[in-house]
Amino acid sequence: MGVNDHSTSRSWLPGDERRQLILDAARRAFSRRGDVGRTTIKDIAAEAKISEGNIYRYFDSKEELFYEAAVRPLQQAFELGDDKMRSLFDLPVADRHARVVDYYREMIGTLEDLTPLLGLVLFGDPRYADPFYRDVLQPALAGVQERWREVYSGIGGRTDSPTRYEVFAHFGVALMCALEQRRSANPPDIDEVAEELARQGDALVVRDAQARKRKTTKTSR
Repeated sequence: MGVNDHSTSRSWLPGDERRQLILDAARRAFSRRGDVGRTTIKDIAAEAKISEGNIYRYFDSKEELFYEAAVRPLQQAFELGDDKMRSLFDLPVADRHARVVDYYREMIGTLEDLTPLLGLVLFGDPRYADPFYRDVLQPALAGVQERWREVYSGIGGRTDSPTRYEVFAHFGVALMCALEQRRSANPPDIDEVAEELARQGDALVVRDAQARKRKTTKTSR
């Protein structure tokens, strides 16, 4: 069965499903090639088993398709994590730990799914890598820093933590946990990983609060 035969058999798909089919195929094609420049619309059409004309019904260019297939999902993943941390203070104190566990679980799971795209975007064509780093990744990490400073300030009274490099370390740990989930022959249970990371975060906040309290007590004497 050729591409045109498959295309005919898929012509009944609703528009949203066909668009998603194209995006999924584009991710596979871009990842397989490892190079946006060498990946063609023909490659993507073959991966999706549809005609090239069908792709142009939904996307004006390969560049637009790459952005929608690779860049936008990463951007949305960071926004989702930021929204979750923004809602932290709307919860009772007893429920905050569970929210942080959810945050780590979702972050690791999302990074696990998007690791191939992250590598493709960051280490691929500079036309995409540089704007993504400047306009998506850097602001996303700055947002994480801001959210965690709100947590530290609300619980421990500190406004100088975490530092920029602590946020880098936070992201690096989550990324390595995601790689372990994706590549390890025996990955640890993701719920246990998220629980441990949340516990470590709790311990740091409590330790900072205790240190600040001791410092305030000494100063007042």
